[in-house]
Amino acid sequence: MKGLSAYTNTQKARLLHQLFPEEMAAFLEFTSNLCQTIKEDEDQNREDWKNGLFTFDFWLQLIRQIEVTDLANAIKQAQAFMEYSHEDCGFSELDEQLSIYWSDMHGKLLKLQSEIKT
Repeated sequence: MKGLSAYTNTQKARLLHQLFPEEMAAFLEFTSNLCQTIKEDEDQNREDWKNGLFTFDFWLQLIRQIEVTDLANAIKQAQAFMEYSHEDCGFSELDEQLSIYWSDMHGKLLKLQSEIKT
């Protein structure tokens, strides 16, 4: 196994997910809440930002990249992804995990849609 420093960010994220699958829902909720908090008071957060490694605008750009800008399309995509699977049965465990993930994402998007409508 290669050292952690040799992993890409995607590989590190995959490893964390594999090591702590039961924590992912809480982590994603935390991340979502953090993104919302940063956006709610953008000017004050920019002024208070003290992280020298990344600028506030860098983080804000990342937040905007993961925002859902077309909810109806996101729901359709999540629904389609729930049904995807590999032809090679060697990927069945991964396919099951991805199906669970996309089913969860689909449910959250539907919940968001119903909250927006009310």
